[in-house]
Amino acid sequence: MPTGEDGDWPARQKPSQRRHLLATGAGGYIGRRVVEMALARGLLVTVLGRTLDRLPKSPRLRRISWSFGEVVPGETFARDGDRPPIDCCIHSAHLWVSGEPEGKDENIGATQALLAAIREWDVASFVFTSTVSARRDALNRYGRVKWRIENMLDRPGELAVRIGLAYGGPDASQWGALSRLARLSPVLPMLAPWTRVQPIHLDEVAEGLLNAVAIEAPPEKRTFVLAGPDAIAFGDFLKAVARGRFGRPLWILPIPLGLALACV
Repeated sequence: MPTGEDGDWPARQKPSQRRHLLATGAGGYIGRRVVEMALARGLLVTVLGRTLDRLPKSPRLRRISWSFGEVVPGETFARDGDRPPIDCCIHSAHLWVSGEPEGKDENIGATQALLAAIREWDVASFVFTSTVSARRDALNRYGRVKWRIENMLDRPGELAVRIGLAYGGPDASQWGALSRLARLSPVLPMLAPWTRVQPIHLDEVAEGLLNAVAIEAPPEKRTFVLAGPDAIAFGDFLKAVARGRFGRPLWILPIPLGLALACV
């Protein structure tokens, strides 16, 4: 179940009838499922990106090539016959490797370009997929960049959704890596296995994002959390993956931080 930071998830409001979704990151773990579920709901979908060959075949799906650093193609928003204009956007694309300083990260520039086009064409709703680790002082660049982008959203209809530990679906992205880790050995050495996480199934993530982009009246609060309501230890999550997917137990061997640093 999705939970907001103040307990007020925007999808509880009366949903509007969105008809045409613009999606980025549609070749990724979350973005692809968002597109599949949007098509299943009967929406028209336009996807922006580079890896578009793995998307489902549908007459309601339109593909437009776009790379970070480029201006959003004008054809994206142009009227095409009887096709209704784009009225909502879910931005989940992320470039993982950057050669730029953090303040000039390509993800920031790409979101600025996309937001400029969204605002120019008066798209009613924009949802940015963020992470529960997004903070000014996050321990990694990923969390800090996501936080910077969240703070660019300052107009009605612009929301950030911080996503917990997504699992399920195809073995891809972080979920694929965690599945391989749980399958690797019956004994797994790990630093800080007691770190708390909030797992949420991929389908719930996609459903929550589509509900968020469809709300009728934009809430005053701009950042929400989409995650399981009960936090569990990361080690216990991996044990559950080993039991549920591979039918065997997993023993976690905690490694003291001091020992790990001494070995390094």
